[in-house]
Amino acid sequence: MKDVSENAIDHFRQVGRITKLVGLTLESHGPNASIGDLVSIHSKTTQEDVFAEVVGFRDNRVLLMPFDSIKGIACGDDVTQVNEGFRISVGDQMLGRVIDGLGNA
Repeated sequence: MKDVSENAIDHFRQVGRITKLVGLTLESHGPNASIGDLVSIHSKTTQEDVFAEVVGFRDNRVLLMPFDSIKGIACGDDVTQVNEGFRISVGDQMLGRVIDGLGNA
């Protein structure tokens, strides 16, 4: 049985912050991530989440490439690492369909 401190650690999540936006590239201070990791950016303006991929690093900052529109994203918005990648259910119903990188048909 886990004690309270172990349960608290299970729910601990490192959060970064958007520090710069240039074109479609976003720059954040944290979270600690690796190239190819998936992150979620929470817009305080629109209250929506946008997924992005870690594509590089510059001066202890994380460079992110969003998968969707960045309308509403601003400096100071939260960046959280997603622990699991995208999952797409497959089966006969998917035969012949065209899907994008986010699993949208």
